[in-house]
Amino acid sequence: MGSRVLIAARPFRRWRSISLPPVWRYGWACRLGTCRASFPISATSPRRRSRICCSEATGLTESGPYNGGWLLVDWCPVAEFEILRAPLIAALAEMSLVASSDQIERWLDYLRLLGQWNQRFNLTAIRQPQAMLTRHLLDSLSMAAHWVESELADIGSGAGFPGIPLAILQPQRSVILLESNGKKAGFLHEVQRCLELQNVTVEQQRAEAYRPDQPITLATARAVAPLRELGRCCRPWLAAGGRLLAMKGPGYAAELKQLPKGFDLHSVQPLQVPGLDGERVLVILQKQD
Repeated sequence: MGSRVLIAARPFRRWRSISLPPVWRYGWACRLGTCRASFPISATSPRRRSRICCSEATGLTESGPYNGGWLLVDWCPVAEFEILRAPLIAALAEMSLVASSDQIERWLDYLRLLGQWNQRFNLTAIRQPQAMLTRHLLDSLSMAAHWVESELADIGSGAGFPGIPLAILQPQRSVILLESNGKKAGFLHEVQRCLELQNVTVEQQRAEAYRPDQPITLATARAVAPLRELGRCCRPWLAAGGRLLAMKGPGYAAELKQLPKGFDLHSVQPLQVPGLDGERVLVILQKQD
């Protein structure tokens, strides 16, 4: 938990940007969710900046009125997540994934924002930055090669895995995050806004109740439900011949004995996650015509 500090903000403006000296290696998040904080993340690279913001959905409140006075913000050590930069770049190379510096920055900002919200809400039981990188971010990116359609629906997205990491990797493709929990959906909205992810749409509803204007050709889910349940949820809106990509662990074989109605087993693809022990596979089901 970081210390708190009062920063003057008069008058308060939407999307107000405050730059901190390069020697300050700490970032802060606005408590109102209506302004953006820009801060250097490296004393040696003052032009390299990150952006984090938190909305009122976090339950945090400002110390004064919206239109002036003092703006209460939280400090969070940037260095705690900055140390993930090198292992992230190395892992991307090992996974044969090409990413720009901006994409790497967005992934790190995403983890920082998740760490901030986790201080208030139990979005994920994994709280250590290195574990968040390996078990959440890299695990999500391990299925990137199997996303070939233009649109992807993430069932029970939770804290945004795998949808958000994939959306950052492929900004030209659309990602729909389906999440019924209000607090988690609020976090997803905040990530979409703070990271300026124009290709992300958040739908706060249960997957089985989702009714898009057009059938979707590809759906995915990670640590959500058994295959039978996943198939039942996406069958109404998944296109004929569309595929369901289910990320599974060692116990997946038992689920293959009872496939969801209206689906055939397409294949089971092994997934390689740098730094993560244990079997990870992608079970691919195809909806019958």
